[in-house]
Amino acid sequence: AQDPSFTQFYSSPLFLGPSFAGGIAGHRTVLNYRNQWMAVKDAYQTYSLSWDHNFINFHSGLGFNIIRDIAGSGNLGNTRGGLLYSYDFTPFPEWHVRPGLGFYVLQTSIDFSKLVFGDELSGQNTTVTPPGNTKTNDIDVASSLLAYSDNIWVGFSWDHMLRPTTSFYNDQSRLPFKFSVYGGVRKVIRGFLLSKIEESITGAFYYKQQGDYKQLDLGVYVFKDPINFGIWYRG
Repeated sequence: AQDPSFTQFYSSPLFLGPSFAGGIAGHRTVLNYRNQWMAVKDAYQTYSLSWDHNFINFHSGLGFNIIRDIAGSGNLGNTRGGLLYSYDFTPFPEWHVRPGLGFYVLQTSIDFSKLVFGDELSGQNTTVTPPGNTKTNDIDVASSLLAYSDNIWVGFSWDHMLRPTTSFYNDQSRLPFKFSVYGGVRKVIRGFLLSKIEESITGAFYYKQQGDYKQLDLGVYVFKDPINFGIWYRG
C-alpha cells in the first residue's frame, strides 16, 4: 500500500523526484540499501541503484533508477525501473526551475508456496485460493517540479500518476497516488559559494502522503569541513 521510505532520502535523489536527474555537474552513480527491523526474520529489505548525467549544453538531465523492495516470508517483491528526464531554466537571475518526468515499468511478485495459513496449522488443506498469477506488470509515470537558488530549494513530486495495478487476482487493486513536498535553506557561516564552503547550517523538511498515510520529516544539518552532522524528527 505504500512506497519504501529512506531515512536519508536526499542520498537517493532520483527516488525523491525526476527533477533531480542531472542535478549535479557531470554524472553520478548511487547505490542504496535499507534493512528495516533487522531483528525480525524476513522483514523489509530495499535496494536502489541509479545513474544520472547533466547535459549542460542542452540544459537537461537524464537518469536511470531501479528500486526493489522485498517483504515477508513469501518474498513479496516490488520492482520499479525507469528513465527520468529534467530540464533546467532560469526565469529569474538567481533562481533555477527544473521540471521533471519519469517513465517506469513495475513488477509485483510473490512466492505463494512459502506462505503458511492458519487452517494449514491444524492439519487441513488451506482454504485460501492461490492467485492465478504470481507476477503482475504495469507501467507508471511520475512528475516533479524543483525551484532552487544557491541556498534555498523547494520541490514537489507526484508519483504513480497512472495508479498501476498490483493485484495477483485480476481485480482493481491499484497503487494510490503519492504526493511529496520538500525543501530547505542553508546558511553559510564560513566560505564562499564560488570557492570552498567550510561551515554551514541547513534546515530541511519532507512531507509526503500516499492514500490515507501521511509523514513529515523535519531536520537540521551542521557542516564543518569535512564532517556533516544531522538530526531529524519523523512524525
